[in-house]
Amino acid sequence: MKRLAYLANYFPSLTETFIYREVMELKRRNVAVTLYSLRKPGETEVSDEALKLRGETSYLLPVPTGELLASHAWFFGRTPLAYLGTLFKMLTGTHNNFRDRVRSLTHFGEGAVLARRMVREGITHIHAHYASQSTSVARVVHLLTGIPYSFTGHAHDIWHDRLLLPEKLREAAFVATCSTFAKEFIAREEKTCDEKIHVVYHGLDVRKFTPPVGEKARIRNRILSVGSLGPTKGFPDLIRACALLRQKLTDFECVIVGEGPMREELERLISDLGLSGTVRLVGSVPQEGLIGFYHEAWIFVLPCVIADDGRRDGLPNVLMEAMATGLPVITTRSTAQEELIEHGRHGLLVPPHAPEELATAICTLCRDDELRESLGTGGRRRIERDFDNRTTIEPLLRLFDRYVFGADRISAGVPHER
Repeated sequence: MKRLAYLANYFPSLTETFIYREVMELKRRNVAVTLYSLRKPGETEVSDEALKLRGETSYLLPVPTGELLASHAWFFGRTPLAYLGTLFKMLTGTHNNFRDRVRSLTHFGEGAVLARRMVREGITHIHAHYASQSTSVARVVHLLTGIPYSFTGHAHDIWHDRLLLPEKLREAAFVATCSTFAKEFIAREEKTCDEKIHVVYHGLDVRKFTPPVGEKARIRNRILSVGSLGPTKGFPDLIRACALLRQKLTDFECVIVGEGPMREELERLISDLGLSGTVRLVGSVPQEGLIGFYHEAWIFVLPCVIADDGRRDGLPNVLMEAMATGLPVITTRSTAQEELIEHGRHGLLVPPHAPEELATAICTLCRDDELRESLGTGGRRRIERDFDNRTTIEPLLRLFDRYVFGADRISAGVPHER
């Protein structure tokens, strides 16, 4: 019997909700998935809806010393050529620097442990989320055991942290990316692999992310943004836009939900621009509490940018969540946003690193009730039509049927609900 394993670096994560939503939809379709994660999140770092998945996941780290030594001895004793060949391939592949080679050595150590576990559990295919750490470990399992693997490419893992990416592209059964923009980018790494790279958009539950009942829930001129406080979200541009917005609007506030390494820098910028009473950083919020923020907001803004080191977002899930709740959105033309939003129909698009244009767009939406309603309705319809996870799961299921299950998968006959 074919057994599919999902492997992630940190699962289930508050900031990578699309992975556990994908797993939940697969389970709803009666697709058996065995869950593995390199690291274990704490109970407070998991949304209520994903707590059950945390209990079903096998975690690799920290690895008991005895199991680590026994796993490596087991493979070296049984298949010494494969063991040494795997070590050689992990250390001599495509690396940017010495630190990357050290990381690959670490992944080799972890991978031998996971390989032995997967052999014992009868895994026949590994699907790894993100092309960097988890896929490196999946590659070690593949090289040691022959178990095929596939992987997904999203953002930093294909634009910034391209560890052994050409080798992974050549070896993988297939690769899934979350946008056409990402597919075209990743295909340039290994031009002979274009046909095995497929676009599988992230989806969400449109029955959970819904507009509020009545517009009374909305707080006039409340600007909402959600995301990790890192360099790709463009929060400094949003804060600077708020400073400019004071010349146009006198009664607005900006709420930023999320946590991350730039918090102190953003707090200083808010203070320096005299926005302490206008812009609030509220920290991270679980999914259960996030919908309330969407319902109370007037508009949603996410001015994504490309960081100095090349990091960038793929297709931010928070844009889809905001649109599903009927919020009019403003974002930038930085990566794949135009695959989600048609300017003037589903939202507004502005250039990255342009606080002046961002402030103008915010002011326009705050004042123009007709445009705001039109974009909110258009955005909701866009998500319902093309990004419902009951729709976006279909191309992934076809890939699994082709590369993993073949004729062995038993359809649950679950209707596509509307």
